Amino acid sequence: MINIKNNLDSKVKSDNKDNIFFHSLFNRISFKDFTKIDTDILFFIITRLHNKKNKVIKINIDEILKSLDEKNSKFKNKKRFFANIEKFCDKLQSSFIKNYVVDGKNMDLYRITLFNISSHYENNVLSYLNVKITPEAYKYFNNIHKNFLVGFSLKEFSFITTKSAKNLYRIIKEIECRHFKYLDLDSFVFQNLMDIQKSNSSTRSSEINKFYLFPALKELNGLNYKGERYFKNHIGYQPILESIKGEKNVTRKIVGYKFFFENEKQ
Repeated sequence: MINIKNNLDSKVKSDNKDNIFFHSLFNRISFKDFTKIDTDILFFIITRLHNKKNKVIKINIDEILKSLDEKNSKFKNKKRFFANIEKFCDKLQSSFIKNYVVDGKNMDLYRITLFNISSHYENNVLSYLNVKITPEAYKYFNNIHKNFLVGFSLKEFSFITTKSAKNLYRIIKEIECRHFKYLDLDSFVFQNLMDIQKSNSSTRSSEINKFYLFPALKELNGLNYKGERYFKNHIGYQPILESIKGEKNVTRKIVGYKFFFENEKQ
């Protein structure tokens, strides 16, 4: 039995239907080419998966709309939203990229399918989705030991305005939920988790900072939908540098990123 109270804060426990729970290994899965709305829909689905094993879960479209757009202001064009749902279903079948390590250092990727999903219509209107996890996804959502459990509020997550900030948020939540002093990420893993586009992935770190990291940190060090801080303490980061000796001089290359809460001793 998972003792959630030992690991998760009060914001997560306040409303069962709003809770997102998953194994920390799920944080090494990147969502390639997902939009901000795609990411919100995905994590709404995840709220329904915790300890449901491999059962088929029926999710009404109205539930998604109500949860992600309580004020009925985001998705005024319902036809467009339904079309987005259909595109999302296609992405959900094949858009997950898993990072893994070869020989302790070299990084590579492979594509995996975590969900089987089908859309269903009633009177020519998209009515509900049927979702079932694949065998490979089982460990991410079932029988999770408390030491590996990551959880947060869907309402808080969906309030975040950018995809980069959403991706960084789940990484920082892992530090918080697992009581880490810090978390190191290889730059290859970080760029894939943040879904940094190929046009920028090989550019200078200053450009990655400008377009992805700094805006995400600025938002997450701000206030959530309640006017409260996303995290009790300020999020800090340090680049991890490696010295590369050339024929005439030594250069320093960013090979990773360290994230932490600034009041924690490093």
